[in-house]
Amino acid sequence: MEDQRSFSASEVDALRQEGQELAGVWVEVRVSGRGDYQAEMRDLVERLLAEGGCAFDDYSDDAWSLEQIRHGRPTGQTFRA
Repeated sequence: MEDQRSFSASEVDALRQEGQELAGVWVEVRVSGRGDYQAEMRDLVERLLAEGGCAFDDYSDDAWSLEQIRHGRPTGQTFRA
């Protein structure tokens, strides 16, 4: 499979702000917008981040920790997979 995308500068900055090291491995998951797969995606993300790391969504340039994904951000923003 060919790498179709790299982290943008804002995503790298977000990782650094979270104190995260740039991972040697990353996973990109693309899901059709035709169905509601929030429960399945949330389960997948929680499993992938169980040992650490962070996630990005399509709605912000900020890195999400597992704690933020589970409980939302202080601003009220919630993670949408």
